[in-house]
Amino acid sequence: MGLRDHREVPSHIWAFKQALAEFPSQWQNKNIPLRLKGAAWIAGFPVTNSEIIIETDAGRTMDFLGPSIDLGFRLAKFSDERRFILSADLALMLLDAVQRLEVSSTVFDLFLHGKENLKGIIDNKPYPVVWLDIGDEDKELEESLLGVKRLSDHTKMLDYLRRFLEKHSSHLFRPFIEGDSDPKYSQIPERFVELREKMKIEETDRGYLTDPPQPDPQADEPAKQPKAPVPARKRKNRNV
Repeated sequence: MGLRDHREVPSHIWAFKQALAEFPSQWQNKNIPLRLKGAAWIAGFPVTNSEIIIETDAGRTMDFLGPSIDLGFRLAKFSDERRFILSADLALMLLDAVQRLEVSSTVFDLFLHGKENLKGIIDNKPYPVVWLDIGDEDKELEESLLGVKRLSDHTKMLDYLRRFLEKHSSHLFRPFIEGDSDPKYSQIPERFVELREKMKIEETDRGYLTDPPQPDPQADEPAKQPKAPVPARKRKNRNV
């Protein structure tokens, strides 16, 4: 799904969380113990990440490649029936939006599992594993009896995530969405502006079109007009 504004994040995350929580009840009457695990992250297109079309016998299908996609799959392995994993940049957007919209913060209690080394991510340095509690009354009761206490502090978590992204700014960056209502999220990092311009010059296949070369009017014979590229949907540079 595409995000047009960071304030859309809470509704998407809430719907995902509810789907994970309600799914098992659909199978209880059938005595089938099915549960889901969830993870969510964001990826910007077409800069740094790519959409590709794969031809198969069953037809055409779309896939996604890039460092943001790799990060998401590395984080997903830490999810379980209770822990809905969020990437650091998505968690930051979520908490900022919750504060701005003044919605109930208890719906989005985030916890820090710890930091884990993720292969190929920020030079294999530890990355924070942040999770949203899907809710499990039995496990919550067990934890209470065992004396387990969990701290969910939005102010401290926001500060922690900002510091982490700033510390690793050579690999990571504050998330952005072109056209966002908040200047903090609408500003595109300079290196992305440069990459986008370079992609246009190199005529990459990531969704940018360039005018086909025109024949030289002074040539003895008209130059053969090359075939125009197949039109592709032109997308805004946004992190979604």
